[in-house]
Amino acid sequence: TVFIASSIGTGTVQADTSTFQDQTGLITVTGGALSYLLIRDGASGGGNEVGSVTMTTDSSLTLYAAGYDADNNYLSDVNADWSVSGTLDEVPLTGTYIVFDPTTPNTSGTIVANSAGVTSDATGMINVGTGALEYLVIRDAESGSGSVVGALSMTTDEIMTLHLAGYDQDDNFIRDVNAQWSVQGDIGSISTAGSFVTSTVFTA
Repeated sequence: TVFIASSIGTGTVQADTSTFQDQTGLITVTGGALSYLLIRDGASGGGNEVGSVTMTTDSSLTLYAAGYDADNNYLSDVNADWSVSGTLDEVPLTGTYIVFDPTTPNTSGTIVANSAGVTSDATGMINVGTGALEYLVIRDAESGSGSVVGALSMTTDEIMTLHLAGYDQDDNFIRDVNAQWSVQGDIGSISTAGSFVTSTVFTA
């Protein structure tokens, strides 16, 4: 018979007849040459191969470049070159693993791991959405446009329309937010007292 080593491990080859039996000494099989990479979400060949991912700017994704021989045996995590496609934020350029920590919402693409002389791998499509609402800012225009309303000097009977913009922890505008507006101090009035709305008109 011809013994073909294909899996990493130890064992023996045994021959049996109706009367006799013999076996080799302990055979130790080590991995073959590095053949290809797989991007996984766990170290040392653990976790899963990374397919399509939907995430937000609040979360991060740790990716490992797992190296395999031609017989699909895991060898080690490989110091790979990393890159992105599409509109994704950039990633660290090299390493056995990287952390993808996006800050730009409404982006998508793939992340690629490459090493010279072997077959590279890419994740599935990664879609990055906006994070959770983290804080509010009063602005002088809707949809996150205009300017932040800070200290002002106004004359009596002057008016200003105010809008409440909501942001995630990475300072990305999410949406205009409904709120109950009020005036602190006897300086004027608003048009929406008691109502939950995204904007109001202040009259000095």
